[in-house]
Amino acid sequence: AQMNKRVLIVDCNFSKPPLTGFDDGATYDLMVPPDKTNVNYDLFASMINAEKVVYDLIILDGPPMTVNADFRMLAHIAQNVLVVADYRQLSYRTLEKSIQFITQTGSSVMGIVVNCVPRRKVL
Repeated sequence: AQMNKRVLIVDCNFSKPPLTGFDDGATYDLMVPPDKTNVNYDLFASMINAEKVVYDLIILDGPPMTVNADFRMLAHIAQNVLVVADYRQLSYRTLEKSIQFITQTGSSVMGIVVNCVPRRKVL
């Protein structure tokens, strides 16, 4: 958004409250499905595909990789995936399986971000 691109952020963690708190000076459009407990995945995928002509970048903010079927559905919709992993819950085996699943869906893994790393591990 800071590069004058039209950016849509879609809250796809259907089991949690909606996203809030973007305050970096950029302008985003934020879409939250109206009924997060009853998502029609085919309709959702069609909706995302229709938005591709309007937006330069669509970010699907999804649930943890191992939590539920929502992650698996999103992997089929996304072209590229940035994996974000919590250091405190990071398992190499789970991470490896998730990346393998993502690539099997035809999506590309853009990178891996590990957050919540203890300070002593960084320095």
